[in-house]
Formats: sequence, C-alpha cells, structure tokens
Amino acid sequence: MIQGKSIKLRVFKFDDLWNIITLFQNAELMRFYARLPTTSLSELEVEFREKLKNPDRLDLIVESRKEEVLGYAYLENISWKDRRAEMHIMMGSQQNNMVSYGVHASFLLLLFAFRSLNLHKVYAPAMAYASTIEKMVKNIGFKKEVTLKALYYQQGQYWDFNIFGILKKEFNNLLSSNKGQKYLKYFCN
Repeated sequence: MIQGKSIKLRVFKFDDLWNIITLFQNAELMRFYARLPTTSLSELEVEFREKLKNPDRLDLIVESRKEEVLGYAYLENISWKDRRAEMHIMMGSQQNNMVSYGVHASFLLLLFAFRSLNLHKVYAPAMAYASTIEKMVKNIGFKKEVTLKALYYQQGQYWDFNIFGILKKEFNNLLSSNKGQKYLKYFCN
C-alpha cells in the first residue's frame, strides 16, 4: 500500500471490478484512453484476468482515507532492464476535487516508481484534447516528449497523441524545489 495524507493506493484485487466498472462504462472518460466503453462486467472480467497475469504491470485502486474508491491507477509496460514504465491514472470525474486527487495519486505513484521500484523513467500518454491530463502531469514535473500526429480517429476527426515523460533525476530535482517540498508536505504523511 502507498499511503498519502488524504488518499492511498492499494493493490488491485479482482473483486475491485465492481468498484471501477463505472469508470470503464463512462464514454466521456474512455475517450481519454482511446477505447470504447465496456458494455458488461463479464467483458471487463476477461480483460482483467489477462492484465493481472502480466508481471510487467502494477494495478492499484485509489481510495480516500474512508476507503471510498476514487479511481484506478496503474503502471504498465514495465521494463526491468531499461527501468521504465508507462503510468495511467483514471479518476471518477473531471471535477476539481477529483483532479486534485489525480495529482495526489500521480505524485504518490511517481514516488513509489522512483524510490521503491528504482525506475529511471516514467512516461504518460494522453490524447491531445486531454488538457486536464496534460495539466496534471506537467504539474508534477512531466515534460511533453513527443506528439504522434493524427493517431486516433474519434468523433469524426483524427487526433494527436502526446507522450509526456519524467526522469528520476528530474523528479528528484522537483522534490528539492519549493514546489516539491510543498507536495511532500501536502501529499505525504
């Protein structure tokens, strides 16, 4: 478990599907992940049975201190040789408090990735129209590294796909800054 001041990240259990199915059924949210909404629990069960077998993945539930499920976070494509991973945070809505929880979850997951897993790099993909995601990852030190032009077709047009990245040394520099110290004080116990 990764404990913060107002949230915690805990290991995903198969029973958690009931808690997150609404995320995967939300068409607006799924647009940000370039996928169609899930129509049934059995469809999601099949998908997660495969995901949870993958040793190069870490699936987590984002919970409040009162153990209310707020979202889902995961690292995937973990390369132990290259010491890198792809990060995703999926929160229940775009409301300000959920965005704040998303920043908090992202920060805690980065701390875990760099300090506990000893990764060298974490990257986060985002659709070009996902300005909330871009703002969230830039706020914790990610930089836009690449734009893949017109990669996805959604709602009658092609959309760019951005990849943001942060190195361990960049994250450590952030932690040493006034902003990073405020994050540590605000987000960590």
